[in-house]
Parts: sequence; structure tokens; C-alpha cells
Amino acid sequence: EVSVLFEQFKVLGIFHYETIHFDYTLEELGEIDYLLYALEREMQVAFSDQKLRLLTLLMHYLENKKSQLTQQSYTVFGTKSFHIIWEQVCGHVFGNQYHTFKKWIPKPQWLDFHSGEVAEVATLIPDLLLYKAQENAFYIFDAKYYSTQFKHVNGKLIIQNNPGVADVTKQYLYEQTLKKHRDVSVIPDDTHYYNLFIMPHIDPSDFFGHVSLDIFVSDFKGVFLYRQNAAQLFECYLTDSTLPTAPLKLKIDALLD
Repeated sequence: EVSVLFEQFKVLGIFHYETIHFDYTLEELGEIDYLLYALEREMQVAFSDQKLRLLTLLMHYLENKKSQLTQQSYTVFGTKSFHIIWEQVCGHVFGNQYHTFKKWIPKPQWLDFHSGEVAEVATLIPDLLLYKAQENAFYIFDAKYYSTQFKHVNGKLIIQNNPGVADVTKQYLYEQTLKKHRDVSVIPDDTHYYNLFIMPHIDPSDFFGHVSLDIFVSDFKGVFLYRQNAAQLFECYLTDSTLPTAPLKLKIDALLD
């Protein structure tokens, strides 16, 4: 291809190389960036004007080729932190009200013995808080980008890819903190609290498990494991629609009976 291009320069008297037909393509020589690097290295040790003009022309040719490939290619963006996207999408679709209730979550207070002053730092941040007065329900979601599953191995039930003890403990702390520091004029005493780990799945949305710790007080119902159909969730996000929470409440109430 380059040799054929050089034929056009013969008329101008620039190059007088014979046309050579190669048995391999430019792609077989290597990546364009590598070839440009090799030509640049060669230019640093070349002293012949004729050779320098040839190398310069080759570099211009490759740079033009690279520009054409870039214009015809697709740019794909991705992330290694997809759990953040899952959290944001869950919050948007279910109607996260965290910013409404975050003032009820106290911050750790660090006391300086020397000055007697107290410093407050960042506190716990639940993924999704949602109060539905018509359902008499307060929902605390933790969006987990996990593929949690139960399996039987050698006759024993095990769980894989599950949230850790710290995750369960945090959900308990969120619930107890919101109960204790809530504004009773907004959240009545008889409000029911629903704690969920919400995870993406290809199957229809449904509850598939529950986790609890005996060290917690009896009014903590534990955390329910909920698989959310990911295609449905992203469709709602893209169409700026929401998913109702009433079916979740009905299902949990039935499971608790």
C-alpha cells in the first residue's frame, strides 16, 4: 500500500524507489503506535537526507492511518466499580429519601482531652432510605452487587458470595438509629421497618433468604435477601419511572406470619 503510494511521488521527482509488492499487510507489522515509535527511533540515527525524508513520509502516512481508524472506531466506557452504579440506580428507581432523613443519623464525636473540644466526622451512610406513610412502612435498603446463593455441599447448606457480618450489623445500626432519633411527628411509633439487601439477578424479582443475629434485640426482624430483576430496574431508570414498595411489604409480612 505504501509502495503504491510512492509511485505518485515519482512524478514530483521526490522518490525513485521501485514498486514493491509485499506479501503481508500493515496490521501484520504491528500496532501503529509501535511502528511510529520504531520510525522515530530510526530517525534519531539516520543522517541521509533521502532516508530522513522517507522516514518522515512514512510517519505522516501512519499518523494519517491512525487518524482514520480512530474516526471509524467506537469508544466504549466502563467501570470497575459497578456497585456504585447499582446503588445509584436502585436509589433512583425506588425513590431514595436519604437526604431527607440523614439529619437523624448522629455523627461520631471525637473529644480532644487537651482542648475539651469535640470534632464530628462523617457518619454511616445508608444506601437507600424510604418512608411510605400510606404503607406505614420505613424501608432501609442496602444495594449489594453480589451473586449470593445457597447451595448444598455434602448434605450441608452453605451460602456463597454473601454480605459479611459487618454489613448485617450496619443494617441493624441504621434501623435502631432511625427509630431512636426520628421525628415522631413525621414517623409515628407504630411504623414498621423493613430491612433488605437488594441484589441484581436475571430471574423475576423475589425474596430468597433472610439473615439475623441473636445478639440484637427482639424488635429487629433481620435483613431480607431480595433479588431484583436487573433488566427491569435499568428499564425503569432509563424511562425515569419508579417501582412500588407495597409488594415488598406484603411479601415480607407474609414471610413473618
